[in-house]
Amino acid sequence: MKRRSGEWRVASGERRGGASTIVDFRSAKGRSFAERKTTIATVISMVLRAAGSALVLLMALTGPAFAQGKVMEIDQSVMQPPVQMGRPIPSWWDVKITGSSLVEGRFEFQLKNDTKLLATVMTEELALTGPQQRIRVLLPPVNDPDGVDQLRLDIKFHGRRFNQDLGSHILRVALARLRTFMVLTAVSRVAPRRSAERDRIIRRLAFESMAASLDESVKTVLTPLEPVDLPQEPMAYCAYEMAILFGDEFRLLKKPQLDALAAWVRAGGSLYLEPTGVLEQYHVDFLRNLTAFGPGDLVIQPDSNGRLTPGSIWNDERLLRLTNGLGRIVLHVDDEQPVESMETAAWREAAAFLWRLHSDQIRTLGSQPSANIGTLLRNVPEEGLDTYVPMSGNRFSLKVPSSTSELVNWLMPEGVRMVPLWVLGLILCTFVVWIGPVDYFGLGWLKARKFTWLTFPLATILVTGLTVWITNRYMSTAETRRGLIIRDVGDDGAIVRTNRFELLFIASTRPVTTDVRKGVFSAMSTGHSMNDPYQPQMYRGMPRRYGPTGGESVARPPARLQGRIPTEFTATQDMAKWTPQLNRMFWIPGPAANDETAVDWQALMEGVSLPEMFNSRSIGEGLRTRVQQQFGAKALVALLGSQGRWAYNQDASWHLLNSNRLASDDRNYYPGIRGQNWQALPQELNGHPELFRWLYQYSAGVPYGLFSLTSQVGPTGGEDLDDLPILDTSDPNLALLIVVVPRGDDYIVYRKLLRTGK
Repeated sequence: MKRRSGEWRVASGERRGGASTIVDFRSAKGRSFAERKTTIATVISMVLRAAGSALVLLMALTGPAFAQGKVMEIDQSVMQPPVQMGRPIPSWWDVKITGSSLVEGRFEFQLKNDTKLLATVMTEELALTGPQQRIRVLLPPVNDPDGVDQLRLDIKFHGRRFNQDLGSHILRVALARLRTFMVLTAVSRVAPRRSAERDRIIRRLAFESMAASLDESVKTVLTPLEPVDLPQEPMAYCAYEMAILFGDEFRLLKKPQLDALAAWVRAGGSLYLEPTGVLEQYHVDFLRNLTAFGPGDLVIQPDSNGRLTPGSIWNDERLLRLTNGLGRIVLHVDDEQPVESMETAAWREAAAFLWRLHSDQIRTLGSQPSANIGTLLRNVPEEGLDTYVPMSGNRFSLKVPSSTSELVNWLMPEGVRMVPLWVLGLILCTFVVWIGPVDYFGLGWLKARKFTWLTFPLATILVTGLTVWITNRYMSTAETRRGLIIRDVGDDGAIVRTNRFELLFIASTRPVTTDVRKGVFSAMSTGHSMNDPYQPQMYRGMPRRYGPTGGESVARPPARLQGRIPTEFTATQDMAKWTPQLNRMFWIPGPAANDETAVDWQALMEGVSLPEMFNSRSIGEGLRTRVQQQFGAKALVALLGSQGRWAYNQDASWHLLNSNRLASDDRNYYPGIRGQNWQALPQELNGHPELFRWLYQYSAGVPYGLFSLTSQVGPTGGEDLDDLPILDTSDPNLALLIVVVPRGDDYIVYRKLLRTGK
């Protein structure tokens, strides 16, 4: 555009007769109305053409976002399996992407019960390409005392170039008002299947097949997946109670999937497996790993064709029951003959074994074909049950809220970080010197003592502000993280799973972030509220999960999780000052401690007489000395046995100084049971240390509800603590060694099952 003799020559991009368009901006004088109108129209046309060019350029840069409307959408045809409350929620979503350009951003998942927010998960930065891509997400375990039948999952995408709402999706809760068990099985569309025979086995292994009298309150929910969709992380298997693998699908699994499955089994999972057909070497290694602590004459050896060669024990027993760590395995090793009757003693015992029934109940079901599991329920009185717990008409379905108040009492700090006395003294001395000699002599030397009416208030304000600032600095750093860490030890002495119960206690209201790697995170209700703005005043001091009207949750907003669960993520919580928050972190097998040395657990128990210690209820000198030599002079030792037997070293350290002790009679009753006629813990534990009592309660399941049948539950990592007990108190050949090691602000608890007989 060039100016010449009062005119502006504009290159409009068009030529008419080879001449450029001339726009005359001379004064209105001497120009007609038509000329001015033509000039304005030309300018507007130029602006519109420039805007159109910019819009085309913007669309080219941002891909199909503007040209196509929606850049991505969720494929609604992909069905999500049902979920179970209190367990991790594995999900996968097929995302359809318009165009071929690279789409970068994060997915946000909000898990809700109607309008109530239960969890928020923001994934790490993802790079997606079209036309379709599957994303896998492991959502954290959530609880809701209302007993919902479905959850709503709101999905949003936050991209670098655009944001998009991907709508709401429904996750079905597996029969929330019944006692449900999730079972995982692999079903291949391409492998040949023995449909009728498989159905018979699955029906035989269902929990309700043993409990006709409980069929209205118990349901086994089967989740069939393609072999390629089976998890490659052990934490994802925690969504299920049992896994069933037949030979065709077992051979299709890859090594990472088998490694994750083996880790989950050692941590407490149950597995039914048919290792048939031609196997790869990593399948053979997987079987050898699982059966390493089985019968001594069991040999896992393939022939030249890759098929397993029957060993001596295989010829006599086609169903092998094995244990590894905390898990249960049943191998069906013969694929030459059809499955025999499902009502044999071997099959009845195999099903009861996988569901971890008490050993005496397993023997009864095996020896009495007409025995029904409903008649084997432990005697639990109906009276005095907590009315806040949802009931479905059968005692087996009752669920008791976890006891967290004791953990909070134990882990509460003795005090907060105070301002050192020397700092306060220095501030006071500085103030006195300033308003005294400095003010008097300094202003006198300047001959301006009249300004003392200005300097004195100013010095007072400055010193007061400095004191407040220093106090806040000290108080804001008073973040307490104290933990009770439970490490469960396998048969070979390796850690098979780890729980950390961490108490957060801060001195200023602010968000607090916790880093988690290769685990799951659950925020637990504390039953405490000193100064919590998220809890109404009328509910303060009452249990968090259950309000006075029964079932009304008053917990603070859920943690915001960001990253990839369980690989690496952070949990951010909005914390109120002086209000404790208890969190649970769960790993399989768990982070290795740098200062932890290998422990010879067998050597620790050499020459130990368990009956003698159980009779005296005291740990012998030899065992106590060996434990303290291995773990330190402050290590505490306890033993739990069958039929409620126990012993521990009589040490004052079992009593924690921070505990707000209640009356021993009140502590003797399991939380959630108001009747005073039934004691969940042995009566002899009255008056004994709180830490030992809590470890007994969560190491040997008390005979109530679920534990009136089962001695153990598969790992979950959720807010409920029913997956902590590992000792079958009806088995005379089992005992549990517990070692407690104070380390800094933490208490590390080692638990090792001792198999004293066959």
